Amino acid sequence: MGLRDLTRDAVVAAMAEHDELGKRKFCRKYDVKPSNELAIVEGRNLYDVASIVAGAHQIITGSPVDSKQLSAREAGMAELMRSFGLTAVQPTVARALVDAANFGEVTGVEEGRVFADRRELYDAGVHRALQDGIVGTKDRGAESIVLSGGYEDDEDHGTVIIYTGRGAQDSKGRQTGHQSFEDTKNAALRTSAFTGEPVRVIRGSKAEGYRYDGLFNVVDAWLGEGVRGYRICRYRLEKCGSDSSVADLETSVSGELPKGNESPGRRLIKQQRIVRSTRVAEGVKKIHDYRCQVCAVRLEIGAYAYAEGAHIKPLGTPHNGPDVPENILCLCANCHVLFDKGAILIADDLTVSRNGKDVQLRVDVSHRIDVEYLAYHRSIHA
Repeated sequence: MGLRDLTRDAVVAAMAEHDELGKRKFCRKYDVKPSNELAIVEGRNLYDVASIVAGAHQIITGSPVDSKQLSAREAGMAELMRSFGLTAVQPTVARALVDAANFGEVTGVEEGRVFADRRELYDAGVHRALQDGIVGTKDRGAESIVLSGGYEDDEDHGTVIIYTGRGAQDSKGRQTGHQSFEDTKNAALRTSAFTGEPVRVIRGSKAEGYRYDGLFNVVDAWLGEGVRGYRICRYRLEKCGSDSSVADLETSVSGELPKGNESPGRRLIKQQRIVRSTRVAEGVKKIHDYRCQVCAVRLEIGAYAYAEGAHIKPLGTPHNGPDVPENILCLCANCHVLFDKGAILIADDLTVSRNGKDVQLRVDVSHRIDVEYLAYHRSIHA
């Protein structure tokens, strides 16, 4: 029997048996070693083509296939799989396709669904790890997290979460050492703050079960000090589409629900927000003639100039920086983003490190910058 005698039904049956037995038992049953040269991508699952062909062959004939026929390099193997409506590509490409499919909602899993344990979460593709609280990679970002209430530095306010990274925690969730963004999972959540890809959030524990609570955006990532004095990776997550994403976290801390009036097709929500002094920021920008203090660019729109007032120590919980001139820089839009994300750091002597290159911050005698706020900014990003 040759490859052309294979049928789609036999291949699909072999894939189903692979799912049931697992890769190791499947290969042992059909006495085959994966070639790892060509992979079938089906949803979130990967299958070695040589292994599946061996299983399909025996399903049809009842006898093992000649191992010489199992090379994934044999002409027509990929084309045959594709003729069955299956995606067959190199393993590295296959893994990228699977990873890309793991962000956002999971088809068939509605918000609020409860899973009995981590195995059910894993099997449903909601959280693809049986132990880790963070699933993702440094390059692509995080796809999901589990919030179990076990870490002493976590803060769960419903639609706003202050999440603690992993590492140096004992069995009771107490911090026993420093954390770092060098950790791949901590780096994954930090990457999500750059990419904007939403993260699935699951709440629960072994005793209560695990509830899928929807998609959240990672809006900030920084290094902070935990309750035990260790440096920890911290993240602020806000629920996608939630009104609280624009509100100050202290509204959530107080436990007060937003008040509002309903009318057909509309909903009015009153919120507490951080009150920023536009006059203060505008004054700083005027002193610098709307020219960026880092790159010296002055953005002009017709007869108008544009710059942004960047707070060195961020406003609002958990940073609680002041809205004063000493805590504000005049930056262009690009440098503002880089500064907020930690790609721009400023030393006490006002030397600016911008993606590894040093320049001197542009200053004006009428605008004093408090080095205390610069030190704080470095502490949460360096």
